[in-house]
Amino acid sequence: MDPRFEALARSVARTFGPAVEMRMEEAIATGGAGEGRRQFADPATALSLVGLILNVVPIAWEIAKVILDGGRQPSAADIERRVFDRLEREGRLRSAADEEAVIRRTVQAVLDAQRGDGAGPRA
Repeated sequence: MDPRFEALARSVARTFGPAVEMRMEEAIATGGAGEGRRQFADPATALSLVGLILNVVPIAWEIAKVILDGGRQPSAADIERRVFDRLEREGRLRSAADEEAVIRRTVQAVLDAQRGDGAGPRA
């Protein structure tokens, strides 16, 4: 995974607490979230959130970059909608409040990073 995306994923994971942060470190160290990547069953919630974050970071980054490269300033709401649409088209989205919170926090972290305000470098 791109080091910028790893930094953003870590940043978002911290906002969900130590259990998610720990699972994120494990996932990054092993190259992914493994079998639990798309499951939302207790006690695997932390691992599932990690998987979703790891999926959302590069998608949100790509969408924001395309908008920025087009000379427009991306809004979080526009990127969130596009991330939802893409994940839904690819069959990777379930309607759960956790997924909405992950996407919202991840998109904000990506925007902050691309503007130079967050954890990651501006591309």
